[in-house]
Amino acid sequence: MRFPPVEDISGLETRRFSINTLDRQMHELVRDVRFAVTHSRHLIKRSRELASSLDDLLLQHQYTHRSMRLLLKVAYRESEYVIVADTASLAREQVEKIYQAVILCQGPRKWMRQYLRSRWQKDYERYLLEIDEYSGIKRFRNHLYNRYPPFLEGMRRNKLRRKEIRLVSDFAIRVIEYDWHTRKATKPTPKPVWFNRKGSIRSFLRAYFYFPTPWDVMTKTRKRTLYVFLDRWYREYKSLSEYSHVLMGKVIAQRANRDKSFKASQRAAVYGQKEAGAFILMSHIAIASLCTIIMSHLGNDYGTKRTTREYWNELNKRSLLAKAFWKLYAEETLTD
Repeated sequence: MRFPPVEDISGLETRRFSINTLDRQMHELVRDVRFAVTHSRHLIKRSRELASSLDDLLLQHQYTHRSMRLLLKVAYRESEYVIVADTASLAREQVEKIYQAVILCQGPRKWMRQYLRSRWQKDYERYLLEIDEYSGIKRFRNHLYNRYPPFLEGMRRNKLRRKEIRLVSDFAIRVIEYDWHTRKATKPTPKPVWFNRKGSIRSFLRAYFYFPTPWDVMTKTRKRTLYVFLDRWYREYKSLSEYSHVLMGKVIAQRANRDKSFKASQRAAVYGQKEAGAFILMSHIAIASLCTIIMSHLGNDYGTKRTTREYWNELNKRSLLAKAFWKLYAEETLTD
């Protein structure tokens, strides 16, 4: 058996609970864990950038959760339950934050650099695109040739561990530009004389600007229980991708919405309420998991380990999925 069985929750089918109460508990937990992260000497000594990034992830989770609630409010008020499917994409983002926290905590110096490099590559390629499309427009020239290049250079010279480093080498920039101007569909970009690296142009760019996907993060994890925990989360991540990539998960809701009969509207309402509850609970379980990942890197947790454990207890009364994740990793991590 790949994953251990989960015990049922007595009276779960008839029990009602307030999502507003759970939201309030979530916001209180995030507030407390953010305080612990930004005041943890152990974490800051290890890497100020790591502490700042974890704080960002926690704050982003709150804003994304708020966006989910706003979408659901519109869906319920207007009885447009097809909108519920869009919250799955946001729930997927919540799950991704778990993997990002894991990889940054495993090697903050390397992966913070790669995280920033990956972002810089996207900005630079966007700049090359705008040069292609807008350089002939007079009002864009000041932006393209005078303002944006210093911005990119400022991002390229970044401070990590209080030292200014050059995130992207001149050689890598030259490779980006060459690939941009010579790439032809799916054919490999021919190597110029000055390219003195092994492998192809594209393999160099993939390796140089690489930041791991959730699957890659999971395979880089050495701790067995954490690996199983991330593997279980990956099953949810794949399921949510059905909605992000416009696969059948999202299409089914749209097709059902075409039928305007009374029975169809009733089915749509039941479907919407079921999926809405699942996605919102997924966001709650994701933040509990994110906080659990952070706990083992804090040193002094300022009492947040107890608060996180209490939050898990509330989730375990409401969700079999929460119980599954609790047993896989959170229970052992949060036990004193």
